[in-house]
Amino acid sequence: METPPQHRPRIGTFFLLIGFVLLVLFLASGFSQQPEIIFLLLALACLLVGFLFRRKVQRPLSGRFNMIRRALERSRMRREEKKK
Repeated sequence: METPPQHRPRIGTFFLLIGFVLLVLFLASGFSQQPEIIFLLLALACLLVGFLFRRKVQRPLSGRFNMIRRALERSRMRREEKKK
């Protein structure tokens, strides 16, 4: 079953969060003089999966600055027309 593209960044964020928690657990176990390497390995795996899931999806452009973009493009076109 394929996950919808809009859910992939959320799943990636979940794995990143779990990876950071596991990394903190590894550091805490290191301070107790008995480091648990399994926490480090799981943290690195979760962080890698999280980054891969977050990287794959391109976010759509928001419509917040459409007016500004259009105005800048029009002014650019006018400048190019004047140069010709």
